[in-house]
Amino acid sequence: MLTIGEAYHQRLLEETQQHTLTQAINQARLEEKAHAATLFSSRLDRLAAHAQKEHLSSVEIIELLRQEAERIQNQAGEQIDG
Repeated sequence: MLTIGEAYHQRLLEETQQHTLTQAINQARLEEKAHAATLFSSRLDRLAAHAQKEHLSSVEIIELLRQEAERIQNQAGEQIDG
């Protein structure tokens, strides 16, 4: 059986570990969001360069963006489905 002081100390250690774990999870989430934003930005840059190089019309650019949106949705669905 633990003394009151030992129980208090153990509780503080558990809370500290939980806080550290929460911080690590939050940091990982922030890093993943930053990575996703970088990938998305790079993809948009490549699409813009392609549209410019190929002298795409506004209708073609809209279709290109719709295709990209569909690709992203499909990719997200595959990740969720496992």
